Amino acid sequence: MCFPQSRRPPALSTLIRSIPAVVLAAGLMLFAAPATAQVAWRMATEYPQSNVSGIGIVTFARLVSERTGGLVSVAPAFDNGLKITSSEMPRAAREGRIEAGDAFSGPLSSLDPIFGL
Repeated sequence: MCFPQSRRPPALSTLIRSIPAVVLAAGLMLFAAPATAQVAWRMATEYPQSNVSGIGIVTFARLVSERTGGLVSVAPAFDNGLKITSSEMPRAAREGRIEAGDAFSGPLSSLDPIFGL
């Protein structure tokens, strides 16, 4: 279903427009780093490591490291170890406290109602 531009929620439109800029910035940071430099991403989650989501995060961290030749590592903090809840993750990422997060979608509905579905 296609909505006219005026009916699209403003927060979702803003998020969608910012995705290419974020991807570009991340790519530039990786290419700008010297070949021997390592980048460590902090990743917050409220899930335990033994949960299916936790297993997915461990797999993601392993694949990022493998596919970047070890230049990028992901350090997951399980069970809310960084004291950053799902609803706080977007702000924490903007502030540079984390580089990634795995969040419950319900608390993100304050950003956009679509997450409440």
